[in-house]
Amino acid sequence: MTIPDNIALWLQNALRDLVRDDWTLGRMCFWPSDISEWPKDISDPIVISRWQISVDSIARCLDSELIAVLNYDHYSNQSAILADLQRYNPFDRSCAAYVWNGIFIYGSNKLAAIVKQFFMNDDEYAFAVNHDFIAVIANAFESSGAPWSDRPLIPVVLPLP
Repeated sequence: MTIPDNIALWLQNALRDLVRDDWTLGRMCFWPSDISEWPKDISDPIVISRWQISVDSIARCLDSELIAVLNYDHYSNQSAILADLQRYNPFDRSCAAYVWNGIFIYGSNKLAAIVKQFFMNDDEYAFAVNHDFIAVIANAFESSGAPWSDRPLIPVVLPLP
């Protein structure tokens, strides 16, 4: 399955930015934010799908060594971080703040080499998907055993009503 263009553009620009600067996991989820205000209903299907795409994209990028964790803090490993990302909705201010905003990630040398191959001016924001770049990213996901899919890689755990 190919990565849909709207997600590909978000992922492309997020990965390009991660080569320049480290981010919190939350910024990966919220960037670029097309939500003008904090969601009033964190159980909204759009909010949940955005959470799911963020968790899966972070997991795929970590597994394929495109990004790395800068600080594990009280987490023992990457799996422990992903388990909390799976459980805590980033839009729920009551419980998600630390895992989404306390853990920093950065773009790896592998990612930097890929970005350099496809983007001559790394400071330039891309308004169109570079399909060749996305194909290389998708191949990295597949090579690490986590190909792109429309099914959740790490299903988020919805709170009980």
